[in-house]
Amino acid sequence: MRTYIAEGDSGKIRVINLSTGIIGTVASGLGQGLRLTLNSAGNVFIADGHNQRILRFDAARSTISTVLLGSGVKIGFFKTGEAVLA
Repeated sequence: MRTYIAEGDSGKIRVINLSTGIIGTVASGLGQGLRLTLNSAGNVFIADGHNQRILRFDAARSTISTVLLGSGVKIGFFKTGEAVLA
């Protein structure tokens, strides 16, 4: 079992393996204001508001891909405007 932590100030996503206690870094170089959610397959979706994108961390393959890119005028957390599938 794993727990994921968004470190908004450092722009990193950390993972803690609850069985071993080992802490690792899933992603770095992200913006501030990060949000996380998981799906039933164990993939982690990362909303990177600063960079107007949504990333997916595939836990089974340990890969990160861009799911959605935003464009437009910034209002609040994300910019409004047309979304671009990556």
